[in-house]
Amino acid sequence: MEAVVIDANIAVGLLVERPWSALAEQKMLEWGSRKIQICVPALWTGEVMSALRKAICLHQMEQDDALRLVSAMEAWNVQIHLPDTALNRSSLIWAERLGQMVAYDAQYLALAEYLKADFYTVDKKLFNRCQEIGVPFVELLT
Repeated sequence: MEAVVIDANIAVGLLVERPWSALAEQKMLEWGSRKIQICVPALWTGEVMSALRKAICLHQMEQDDALRLVSAMEAWNVQIHLPDTALNRSSLIWAERLGQMVAYDAQYLALAEYLKADFYTVDKKLFNRCQEIGVPFVELLT
């Protein structure tokens, strides 16, 4: 089965109104119709929950709405990949290649590389850096 890796910002765009929300919805429908498996590293869940919490604190949504959205995420059929030694090692190598002090973005790249999947992001800075270092499997949701 074909797979894609998505960053947390794409999920956030499906839950909270963002400039890329319509594009995220369109891609999710496309991937669903093509039976493409959506995959994420384990940290994705925490990143999405943090974004929901931030939206609550900024009065962009109510707590009860956020709780309902968490339940709605189950319908997305996202496959969460727990890191193993190989993925952890790869994420450290990717963080080095990216020139980043932390390995959050690198975990997405390590998973996409492992799955031989495209990685979709809305992070223009990350996308541009990947273009600079010649990473062919990163797509900017635009």
